[in-house]
Amino acid sequence: MGVLIVSEAEQEKIAAMIAEARENYMPWSIAQHGAVTIDDGYLPLDKRIPGFERPPSQHIVLGTYRIAFSFEEQPQGICRHLSVSTLPPQPDVLPGIAAVAEICRLFAFENVPEDGGIWLEEYEPGLFAVNVVELSERRN
Repeated sequence: MGVLIVSEAEQEKIAAMIAEARENYMPWSIAQHGAVTIDDGYLPLDKRIPGFERPPSQHIVLGTYRIAFSFEEQPQGICRHLSVSTLPPQPDVLPGIAAVAEICRLFAFENVPEDGGIWLEEYEPGLFAVNVVELSERRN
């Protein structure tokens, strides 16, 4: 079982991360080169685009959770993107849905994962992160 610790100092860091990520969002001209179709809510390593490197995200550790956060441009508009993994990384260990939902709230997602785009991503062999994406600003 994981531990989620969020003090006032972490809340201030999260607010700064959100602002920094929004200011430096990943444009579609870059994002499109890493876009893949995710089958059944799962993205294994072998489905990732070889050689594609995402621009750096904002990172924070809250208790036993490692969080990466970014904004990225998609065809429908600007989306929030959150990736949550556990610390220490352990094969086949995932963050619980309640922790992911609370982390989504901390990062100003309007919908918890049950209502938005959510998938499991293998980021190293046998190590997984839960990813959540939500449309933040619809394209005009």
